[in-house]
Amino acid sequence: MMLTPEQITWIDRQLETAGYSRTGAIAVSHERAWSTVATVPASTGNLYFKLTRPELTFEVRLATALHTWGMPVPAVVGAEPEKGWLLMAGSGQSMRSLLQADGDIRRWHRAVTRYARMQIALIHRAGDLLALGVFDRRLDRLPALLGDLLQDRPAMLIGQEGGLTPAEYHQLRHFLPRFAGLCRQLAAYGIPETLHHDDFHDNNIYVEGDRYTFADWGEACVAHPFFSMIIVLRIAAYILKLETDDPALAALRDVYLQQWRAYGTPAELLAAFELAQVIGAANRALTWHELLAYMNEEERAAEADSVPGWLHVMLASPPVSGASAGPGRRQPAG
Repeated sequence: MMLTPEQITWIDRQLETAGYSRTGAIAVSHERAWSTVATVPASTGNLYFKLTRPELTFEVRLATALHTWGMPVPAVVGAEPEKGWLLMAGSGQSMRSLLQADGDIRRWHRAVTRYARMQIALIHRAGDLLALGVFDRRLDRLPALLGDLLQDRPAMLIGQEGGLTPAEYHQLRHFLPRFAGLCRQLAAYGIPETLHHDDFHDNNIYVEGDRYTFADWGEACVAHPFFSMIIVLRIAAYILKLETDDPALAALRDVYLQQWRAYGTPAELLAAFELAQVIGAANRALTWHELLAYMNEEERAAEADSVPGWLHVMLASPPVSGASAGPGRRQPAG
């Protein structure tokens, strides 16, 4: 798509107010059903204009608030929340490009350390975050949300390629009371719910010197913080070509959990983490279900298996498939 004259005029006005000048044509660099991103060449380097869907304009309010609160997010140069317009300064190189060049997993160590500290700093702002309009995925709401999701049988692709089998769908329906119990077990650890990115991968992390910046908050929730490590561990394994049982991934997990040591012993944090990986898979299915609603038919056909796919992940997890988890399980971290 092309930006409208009104959008270009608004961008130029924000640049002028900030003391910048545009040095070239604005070019759309990324277009999805839920947002469009354009690169804005300017005298101080590239800036980025993001246009969100009307249903997801909370991202503009959230990005502005996080910047105002001093969180490690891209600097906001201009924002028009009602229209879903956001103009942001550049934040360096994507961490993915750096990892592909040097394969240094310590970059992930630094990223999750800073991210966890941000989550902890925002614990007292959970109410403010909800007021901004982020998804409410607190543990006491998830069982009902999963139950509603399972009512949408077409979204389960039952009996179709990439979907649930009838037996799996039946298993999930009967798993709902157990799922509610797992949510209560996780809540019992007392780890506060806070901001959760829900798409926290290395292409949404930018590095400039020692600064790590976290971008693309369109799927943000108030939820259990440990949900964020689901994507981290999967994408780190994929990009760095590691097996899922590689000790380097366990070490990465432990670096993140160490930031939460004020909220439990290593054994308690590890047990809570294991529960969160199960419950967080359901949360990810809920997010994809939300995003599918904004897609056209072609886009939906390409991504529709993401909802049952994340439910498959949950079904394959130990607390679902038979192993114990929760307060009764105590193992030292690492």
